[in-house]
Amino acid sequence: MSKRKQYHVDHSNDCHSKLEINEQENGASEVKKIKLIHPNQNARMIMIDFSNSFSHHTESVDEIRGLELSLKKKFLLQQEGKKKWLLNRELKYEHFFPVEFMNDKEFILNHIKKYGYGFGFMASKLRQDRNFVLQAAQLEGGVLNYYKEDSLNDKEVVLEALKTKKGFSLESASPELLKDNNFVMEAIRLNEKSVWYASEKLWKDRELVFEAIKQNKKALQWVSHTLRDDKEFVLKALQLLYPEFENFVSISDANKEIMLKVVKDFGFLLKFASEELKNDRDVVCTALKSDYTSLEFASLDLQNDIEIALEETKRNGYALKYVSPQLKKTKDVVLTAVNQNGYALAYASDEMKKDREVVLAAVRKEGRALQYADKKLQKDQEIIFEAIKQDQSVFPYISHHLFYKDCSYWEYLNCERKHKELILKLAKLGVERLFRYIPNKFTEDRELVKKVANINGLSVVGLCHYSPLRNDKEIILEAVKNNGVALKFVSEELQKDPELVMEALKRNGFALDFSDELYQERMRHFYHDACLGKQQHSPQNCMSESKKHCDFLFLERRFREE
Repeated sequence: MSKRKQYHVDHSNDCHSKLEINEQENGASEVKKIKLIHPNQNARMIMIDFSNSFSHHTESVDEIRGLELSLKKKFLLQQEGKKKWLLNRELKYEHFFPVEFMNDKEFILNHIKKYGYGFGFMASKLRQDRNFVLQAAQLEGGVLNYYKEDSLNDKEVVLEALKTKKGFSLESASPELLKDNNFVMEAIRLNEKSVWYASEKLWKDRELVFEAIKQNKKALQWVSHTLRDDKEFVLKALQLLYPEFENFVSISDANKEIMLKVVKDFGFLLKFASEELKNDRDVVCTALKSDYTSLEFASLDLQNDIEIALEETKRNGYALKYVSPQLKKTKDVVLTAVNQNGYALAYASDEMKKDREVVLAAVRKEGRALQYADKKLQKDQEIIFEAIKQDQSVFPYISHHLFYKDCSYWEYLNCERKHKELILKLAKLGVERLFRYIPNKFTEDRELVKKVANINGLSVVGLCHYSPLRNDKEIILEAVKNNGVALKFVSEELQKDPELVMEALKRNGFALDFSDELYQERMRHFYHDACLGKQQHSPQNCMSESKKHCDFLFLERRFREE
């Protein structure tokens, strides 16, 4: 007569396994199949039948031990896969979401909340989910920039996006909404910048503009330049906002105390202050804290004040535009400006644009600032590579300085070997679509193109239409193996190629869109078919959770005891 024992191993709230061991009269035991069932997922794993007997014959013991070790290895791999998944779920993704997270609503919302972007990386079907779009818009208004349809005509969704004051403006709303004065007023109440994008009808009706300013006083800063320059309009607006102006006939009549109060809120109104107050350091500095452009209206003496210039350019490099011509030649001021914003180089004196140290500082902050440097420095190799390091997208605009004879260092690059070395160096710097902007002969060099593909897959995508290698699958395969995102830039035909799709998935989880098949393949290949459970997790508890999911490893000990 056989005896039956049952062991239950619970390794999560919603995942369990069951082991049945039948002990027979002859001392042998039969271990039945174990089913690992996850009631909340359409998945069932049937585990192996170890043996029909627990006899002490060497062959049987070896077989059981082998199966036991195989099972243990699988569980350990799943444990490691779960840990890897948990850690990857907390990473910041710059260019795409791996397929395992493309359809994960909680992950997407968390990424948007933490980093301010990611909506464009998610599964396309989620963009049709209004409730999810609304949740995302409440975190980051800019998510609506990925829409050209219903959401931009959805009043509630658009208002939630505007409320965040992040990345979304009223101009992106549908024309129908912009015709609705009540909607526009509510938009302005929530986000003062909305007044800048209000419909033409609003601008023609000043009473509506005044009503908007009543709704949100900050809207005054965002009215059109025409209205900002209109003394009569500005005076009436100030009378609505500040009781002190009730009996004034001119803004310039305001004394220092009143003007300090005004420019603290609206620095640009320094324009209407008296000449005396425009030369008052307290008034000007207060205005500058509100709006750096107000330096344009300060007296010449204060525009030439190096202390003010250094303070303002440190806060906003563009303030260099409004300092005196003399200070635009002052290296300390210019360096302070370009270290804050490289584009400030545009407002430096010609002398400073020829200064190597200044230009290097500018391009290290903003690669595209190179366009404002002196022509000679635009051809300087070190400066060019510093600009490319900061912003690879600058390469198309300066490639002619590297590969054509008018380059100041042509002698250094006067042979094909040197050109090839340069191309490989650019690929290592991360330049994308490199072959579009270099001499045609290199786009036909198969060996060179393959080398580049191995260094940076995105450097070879988008080969010129006339290149014989443009749709060469072998080269595209190398590119995708280097970076799965390369699949995004190849022809539609190659995007559907199963081998390329799988390679992109294996490389870094890239997929053009979410599908269950790709998700399952990614989980199998990269996470060892880890059982994730229903709960959401964090890296802090991943070790304890992973351990809990592998409690059934104690079976090894039980088998020995039996």
